[in-house]
Amino acid sequence: MALAWQQPGKSVEVEMREEGLTGSRYTARIVEVAGKRVHVEFDDFFEEGSEVTLLRDWVKMDQLRPPPPATPPDFFHGLGSGDALELRHEDGWWAVQYMGSRRAAGRQEHRVRSVLYAAEHWV
Repeated sequence: MALAWQQPGKSVEVEMREEGLTGSRYTARIVEVAGKRVHVEFDDFFEEGSEVTLLRDWVKMDQLRPPPPATPPDFFHGLGSGDALELRHEDGWWAVQYMGSRRAAGRQEHRVRSVLYAAEHWV
C-alpha cells in the first residue's frame, strides 16, 4: 500500500538513473500509481520538441521520496568537512560533500565535492 505522500497529486522528488543525470533528483507530481510503478509529471522537464508540455514518465516507486523540509536559516553554521549535502544545479538536486567555506568578493562561498562525478566546485 502506498504511503500518504505517494498518492496522485502529491509532489515528490524522482531519482534519475539516466547517464549524465545518475544520482540527481528532480521534482515532479504523481499522476498515477500502478503497483510499484508510478506515472509522474516533471516540474522542469518538457516533452522533446516542446517548451510548454511537461514531460511525463513511468518510474519505479523506489525512485521517489517526499520533498525535503525547508532549509533552516542557520544551516551552514553546523556543517563540518565531509558532511553530506544536496546542491541545487540546473533544476535538480545533486549529492555532494561539504568541504569548507571562505569569504570572497564580499560574500560567503562553500566548496563542495561530488564523489560520484569526481568534481569539486566553489558555490
